[in-house]
Amino acid sequence: MTQNSPSDTPPLNERVVWMTPTPEIQALHDRSLVLEQEGDHKTPGFLRVSLADPTGPEAGKCSVLFWQTWVEGGNTWANANEPIPTGQSRSWQRYLSPEAVKRIEKNPDGPQFGELRLVLPLK
Repeated sequence: MTQNSPSDTPPLNERVVWMTPTPEIQALHDRSLVLEQEGDHKTPGFLRVSLADPTGPEAGKCSVLFWQTWVEGGNTWANANEPIPTGQSRSWQRYLSPEAVKRIEKNPDGPQFGELRLVLPLK
């Protein structure tokens, strides 16, 4: 999905949003981020920068994905030296718009909560 204008794109998207890669965008790959939303809701997660298929229509572009994985229910498996039951594992992901990527900043609360921070809604 190609967006016509960054202003037309919501900050978080279920479908891929392509943008021109820069060294700053590529440096976001595998970094931790805290997504702060209205009502002081904070979501910790990670960023993944992916390059488009070099033979496809979006060749030369990249996308930035924010993702989070967590385990639901009790941690009864934690002391059993067994793998996490996949039925309890959940994940959530959204693609960032170019405008959202521009708003990513160093986390003022410190890196123990996430190296970077993005505050939504964008104003």
